[in-house]
Amino acid sequence: MPEARSIRRRWGYTRGRRIRNFNPRVRRMLYASIEAGLPYNRACEICGVNYPNFQYWMRRGRTDPEISPYTQFRRYIKRIEARKESELLQVIDRAAEGGAAVREREITFSPDKGRTIRIRKKVLLPNWKAAAWRLERKFPDEYYLQDKDESSRTPDQIAEDIREAYDTLENSIPMVDE
Repeated sequence: MPEARSIRRRWGYTRGRRIRNFNPRVRRMLYASIEAGLPYNRACEICGVNYPNFQYWMRRGRTDPEISPYTQFRRYIKRIEARKESELLQVIDRAAEGGAAVREREITFSPDKGRTIRIRKKVLLPNWKAAAWRLERKFPDEYYLQDKDESSRTPDQIAEDIREAYDTLENSIPMVDE
């Protein structure tokens, strides 16, 4: 029986419950994974943490009355998310404004002169799609692109439109005499 107990401990089980490995190494790995842009469940997979445990830590960080390691953990995760969101919005804003300089290196080898390096700079044009995307998400009531709803038309109306299109097509084809 001691072998079974050691196997359970090695895999992280004690008395039928999973150990919540809330240690600094795991937290640092989670911070780095979330900062890289991974969603919570993927970050947990990389760090070897069950996603329900992560949810428990976040919930406990929200409900603990005093400052505990869980509240600090939750605050740090939320701070990472806010910083990442700000960085991504800045990228979208820069794309919308344009003018970002892109450097391009060209290395040529000539037998007479040896190696020559030419550096050219290109400037990106403003991208209206980035600005439109930002407007759609920031002010959805005013700028959200809505598709026409075709489901409001009855089958009889659709059939009538098809008949009209067929008639105009039939009338536009010239008759050929043999």
